[in-house]
Amino acid sequence: PMQWNDEKNHGFSTSDTPYLPIDNRENAPTVERQKNDNNSLLSFVKQLINLHKENPALWAESDFNVLRAGYPFIFERYNEKERLLIAINPSQYSCCCDVPNTNMVLMSQNIKLRENKLVMDGISFMVAKI
Repeated sequence: PMQWNDEKNHGFSTSDTPYLPIDNRENAPTVERQKNDNNSLLSFVKQLINLHKENPALWAESDFNVLRAGYPFIFERYNEKERLLIAINPSQYSCCCDVPNTNMVLMSQNIKLRENKLVMDGISFMVAKI
């Protein structure tokens, strides 16, 4: 459930027995607490939503091509207007691999990109134009 604030059931429900469990920790994440924090999960999700809205290659009707299976998992999404490279390393281990030449990194976390060499720390990702 969406936890809105620090009121009863974090603003999700006024019921004494909500139908979904609530995070009852004292500092449980809430929208109210995260809305002005640029490093919060809420801000990150908003950035992902904007990335999706602004890049038609990420839309359902665009094509998909796997470039590298395993970790990191690297694929491209493309349509007639744009081509995007997506690299995901969900493991805790760093890795390094060659990637196609990128024009612009749109969003990333825990990566280093030098020319066509991508170095990914554990739990990392990149979305870039190619």
